[in-house]
Amino acid sequence: MKDRVYYGFLAGLGASAVRFVYGWIITFILDSFGYNITRWHDFAGSILYGFKPILWYETAFAELSVIGFEATLGIGFAYFIKHTTSSHYYFKGWLYGTVVWFSAFAVTTLFKAPGVEVISAISTIINMSAAMLYGLALAFTSKRIVSTH
Repeated sequence: MKDRVYYGFLAGLGASAVRFVYGWIITFILDSFGYNITRWHDFAGSILYGFKPILWYETAFAELSVIGFEATLGIGFAYFIKHTTSSHYYFKGWLYGTVVWFSAFAVTTLFKAPGVEVISAISTIINMSAAMLYGLALAFTSKRIVSTH
């Protein structure tokens, strides 16, 4: 891979798209059963605005911030892969996504981000599964980019 920043960003963007679609589908399903899910853009909104996004443009900007952040995380994964063997991409991606999820939850808990101080178990599980899916998609996308360039 010649340009790890560019291709890592693209891989992160692709993985973020997968996480985005999964998040909205699973949230739509669980909302129909009466569950209120705290989503990634809620975390971003609490950091950016000091409260969970309410209006559509607050939600849109918070989600775009998450997508940009996840695309940037793809750069970190590209450099992480550079310093390890090229085997077990999917395990490394899964682990990377899990570490990102745990770190994000730890930061918002430690700094008592407003609006996300208390998170339900179902929200935690859904966000963890979304982060794991992001990591797997990041590994898949990275591997595809490496094999074609």
